[in-house]
Amino acid sequence: MSSKSKSKSRSKSKRTEKPDDLRPVIVADTDGSTNMVAMVLGMITTIVLGFSLFSEPVQNEKYDSEQLQRKEARDEAARADTLEEMMIKLSNLKSQRASSILDSVNICQERIDLAQQVIDRGPSDEAMRETAISEGLLARVKLYGLDFTRKLDLGDSSAELQAAYTPYLEDTNPKIYSHASVARLTHRSFEKLKSGSDDVDDLVELFSDTINRFPDDEYIASMIEAHMLVLIEKDPRYTAMLFAKLREKNPPGSLKPAMERKMHNIADRQLLQTESFSQKFSDRWANGKAGRRELTKTASKLLNKPEIGLLVVQQATMLAEWFERNSFPDESKMVFQEIAASVKNGNVLEDYRKYANGVAAAGLNRIGLEGQTIDFHGIDSAGKELIDTDMKRRVVVVVYWSATSAKSLRYLDDLNESANSLKNKSVSILAVCVDSELPRDANVLSQKNAVIQIIEPEFESGKNSLLTKCQPGSLPHVMMVDFGGEIHDVNMDPTQVKNKALSLLMNRNR
Repeated sequence: MSSKSKSKSRSKSKRTEKPDDLRPVIVADTDGSTNMVAMVLGMITTIVLGFSLFSEPVQNEKYDSEQLQRKEARDEAARADTLEEMMIKLSNLKSQRASSILDSVNICQERIDLAQQVIDRGPSDEAMRETAISEGLLARVKLYGLDFTRKLDLGDSSAELQAAYTPYLEDTNPKIYSHASVARLTHRSFEKLKSGSDDVDDLVELFSDTINRFPDDEYIASMIEAHMLVLIEKDPRYTAMLFAKLREKNPPGSLKPAMERKMHNIADRQLLQTESFSQKFSDRWANGKAGRRELTKTASKLLNKPEIGLLVVQQATMLAEWFERNSFPDESKMVFQEIAASVKNGNVLEDYRKYANGVAAAGLNRIGLEGQTIDFHGIDSAGKELIDTDMKRRVVVVVYWSATSAKSLRYLDDLNESANSLKNKSVSILAVCVDSELPRDANVLSQKNAVIQIIEPEFESGKNSLLTKCQPGSLPHVMMVDFGGEIHDVNMDPTQVKNKALSLLMNRNR
């Protein structure tokens, strides 16, 4: 074959090859044998490519799974954060004070909606579930109560309350179960009153059943008392009939202490309502001397009723202390004497006799203190002694307080600021703790540059002279001592501290 023919043959062969041919390329050595190195490399490349081809989906699947898990963890964390934020907001709404009825309705609705969102999203634990359901139920009860007592015409508040509590009447969580039970009791009681029916037998059974299910539950007892208070204000006649039948079914001595105390309170509330005590007390200034006379007469009538509970004693005490604080010693003495006589005659229930006797004795003692002289003996929270001769060169304001009295603690905080103008004057403000011992955090009350000196209740294994001399009434109780240790005002209006102290200083300087 000629060289020209060979050339044509090679050209033809070249043209027939496909550019995408994937056949193995065999490179011949000069001697015509196969290059082993190329074959081995080709095999390795094929294996690597083959492994990559089949292993890549496995790697991606594992990666996707890990990414999905991470995403779920992030979502769960974000959800937990969101739920936590919602619970904080729910807690804030619970303690938020309303400025009007409309505001109160809106707050209730927000609590209901937010609680439902938490429930729908799925609470992270039982404690969160308990709080969300309980808050929702309490807000529903309040909204229904506002609608009923204020005649707001909110539409379906009755049906919505029933739908809210029904699923939880057999809940295994005791707190949720108790809230649902109270909601049912409130709903059925108010609906019975709306119907105008005097047949309360089924309602008495429901009350009794609730009491029996929660025999010594302070929360349930308090809710029953609060519920009955609404009924007393709404329809005293209806409430008296309901309570009489309830008491007949649950006579004195048959109930546990928590519930028995509340039943006595309900009876007291009915007495106070019957005698219009609150209204007369509200009118005490408007009616002058005649109003004060009517108040003492009403207090006497109440205190001579059989089986008086704590509430009547407290209301009579409040009246006597008001007379005392406003410079009506004769009226104050009369009421305190009536309290003491009521104890002596056995009208006050046995559980409250010691308290009533103590209140009466302390009040009668205070009335005679004005004008007497006190010798100062005591020690403050820093261990500094009160020096009698030094104290008698000053006007001394004595504020009696207790760690268990939020009102007295708030008053001391406010007094720190309002009495700053007395700081460089001949005035000392002594905060005398009436507890058995000074609380550990008492020094928080005595801030830097404060004008108040915190006084220990004990001194040399006994009480300090300020406690020995005066047994205070309702806290905060303020006594003012003039120069020379003379008691100027034994039970003064706490808001008048600054003015009265400055007045005594001015009189001294004349």
